[in-house]
Amino acid sequence: MKKLSLIIAACTLVLTMGRAGTTTEGPVEFFKGSLLSAKEKARTEQKYYFIEFYADWCKPCQWMQENTFSNPKLASYINDEYIALRVNIEDFDGHALKQKYNVEYLPTVIVFNSEGEVLAKHEKSLSASQMLKILKDHRDNATVTPTSQPARQVENSSASAPRPSYASYRETGNSSSFFAIQVGVYQNATNLFKQVEKLKEMFSEPVQVINQKDPQSDVVTYKIVVGKFSDRGDADQYLTVVKGSGINGFVKTVSQNEVQ
Repeated sequence: MKKLSLIIAACTLVLTMGRAGTTTEGPVEFFKGSLLSAKEKARTEQKYYFIEFYADWCKPCQWMQENTFSNPKLASYINDEYIALRVNIEDFDGHALKQKYNVEYLPTVIVFNSEGEVLAKHEKSLSASQMLKILKDHRDNATVTPTSQPARQVENSSASAPRPSYASYRETGNSSSFFAIQVGVYQNATNLFKQVEKLKEMFSEPVQVINQKDPQSDVVTYKIVVGKFSDRGDADQYLTVVKGSGINGFVKTVSQNEVQ
């Protein structure tokens, strides 16, 4: 019996030492508590924090939960450097925070420094690589004066645009082209505009139109594309969101001068 007890104790010690010397890989550990508690924890631990606003019916939000926040590399960074908080806009407190931070689109991610100052507001679904770059940039540029101005006003390339275009944000890649999901081809302008407005309500990614004119017949064809990705992998992942919403499409390369 004594020998058995020693073996169990030795095994327990080895397992404990093994756990202590490794980084746990898994999904993001979201903070279970109020925003006030998350802010206080971030201030105490000198970490930054962010809020992801979501709803159970939001398919891009589901996509981020299944793909972005389950990425081990991103999760390891967030768990070390940030306090992460998810807020359901349909909860009582969530609805109040939605109004406070003027959340209009889902998902929306708002990043704060350790003092609770708003650094950026991202009104779109983000891949793991995009999210990691954004969070690292804010931590690496901690001396930059924060702004409470919504990110869609800062990043929007056109003040008259009805939705955020995110034209100025690119992770990597060729600035003269990007990847997008083509979701339709039209010749009737009225039908085109109706579909564009419908897609803008469905997706947080920018919806744009490519015009092509046949030089012989002078017939103009309109192609609708959703999203603006510098990485093909990110576009492929977002295609699952589009198809999950009942819209057929495929990934294509788009030149900057093609879109209006």
